[in-house]
Amino acid sequence: MLTTPLKFIHIGFGNMLCANKVTGIMPLGSAAAKRLIMESKENRQYIDMTSGHAAKSYLLLDDGR
Repeated sequence: MLTTPLKFIHIGFGNMLCANKVTGIMPLGSAAAKRLIMESKENRQYIDMTSGHAAKSYLLLDDGR
């Protein structure tokens, strides 16, 4: 079985994210991003890593979060 080494990236405010899990990045101003944020909050899949600061983009992960 082949395994890919985990790569972590710093996303700000002391938060790290596994880069292997990121499938896309969306700007927050689009209607599609706002809809995805609302749906993910309703499904309890939304992870807020802004530490109370304004977000600039929305990261889509491979597990639907």
